[in-house]
Amino acid sequence: MSETLLVRLTRLEERFLAASHALPLQAAEYERRLDALNHENARVAKVTEHTVSRELFDAKQDEMLLWRTTMSSQMAWYAGAATVVGALIGVFVTWATH
Repeated sequence: MSETLLVRLTRLEERFLAASHALPLQAAEYERRLDALNHENARVAKVTEHTVSRELFDAKQDEMLLWRTTMSSQMAWYAGAATVVGALIGVFVTWATH
């Protein structure tokens, strides 16, 4: 029975030594990953400075659509007015030459 206890004790000591050796390696790996994440966070923040939020983009799109609709309406009105003026000038010139 004492041999079995000795074997178990030896295994526990080996595990403890392995864990105590692995702990600094794990801490170094965690630090490396956190450092990489911090750099990635800074990179993402820099990229985000040059992007527009979806809400702002949608609001500007709505403004542009309203402006385009208004301009199209005004251009159509001016085109119609120019046609009428052109027709009146044509009638006047025809009337004046006869």
